[in-house]
Amino acid sequence: MKSFNSYRDGFSVVTKHPKYWVMFYGFNLMFAMVSAYPAHTLINRYFGHSLRAEHILNVFDFMAIVNFLRDNASGLSVLVATLFILSLLYWVLYYFFMGGVYSIYIQEEPLMNFSGFWNLCAEYFGRFFRIFLLGLLLLLVTVFIYFLFMAVLKSLKPHIFNEIVSSILRFGVLFVVIMVFLFFTMLLDYTKTFLVLDNYRSVFRSFKKAVYFVFHHLGATLFLYGLLSLTGLFLMVVYLVGSHFLTGEHLFYIGILFIFQQVVIFLKVGLRLQFFASQIVLVRRIRSPFSYF
Repeated sequence: MKSFNSYRDGFSVVTKHPKYWVMFYGFNLMFAMVSAYPAHTLINRYFGHSLRAEHILNVFDFMAIVNFLRDNASGLSVLVATLFILSLLYWVLYYFFMGGVYSIYIQEEPLMNFSGFWNLCAEYFGRFFRIFLLGLLLLLVTVFIYFLFMAVLKSLKPHIFNEIVSSILRFGVLFVVIMVFLFFTMLLDYTKTFLVLDNYRSVFRSFKKAVYFVFHHLGATLFLYGLLSLTGLFLMVVYLVGSHFLTGEHLFYIGILFIFQQVVIFLKVGLRLQFFASQIVLVRRIRSPFSYF
């Protein structure tokens, strides 16, 4: 019950601060447009003068793709480097904003202007950036676990004579690794919560407290994470079904599909913020059981 109430109240927290929701949507849209522009320019320069692009989309033309890669090797190198820099910049700015968002959601009274928000972002940026580095370390641990499991599976392969069983085991390894990655992500979310809620200076102290909290309230934290994840899965299904019906070459259908995509992205951004807000509410609800009744 605590998890479900935290899920509901987390959404209320997000909707209570709509300008930060809109700000994050604009932030994601800006980076999406900046990232897509170089690729669009390169592809349009190579295929835009003919109907070749349409042919590739309808019929897989391997030689056309080989020729494209051969003729645009230098451009692709620059594109990959540009996208890498943009991705790194995106995550740095994302963690910069996160300090302010967590502070806003934890405070009882909303800020009246953005100047206080920027101050909170700057105050917590150093600590949140260290959480970002900790996340990279946990990502490496996840990759190590994956290769370790695959090495064990490879050693067992001579004893597995059924290809179906081998495929099931590979799928099982992938599923376990994804679950480990999501669990690490949840731990980092609670690390941010304790860092701001208890105003810790040490990221490792916050991480240790997050691990303690999650394992001592494993049912509530996993159930809340599952509720939020199912909401994200529901949005994906809605998008896939909706985009299937919104097909056509007419400008009207293209415009409707674009608007539909932006609505789904806007809701996905809100869901990501709800992850943070709901976990904050759960921590405060468990600490003070009567504070939300």
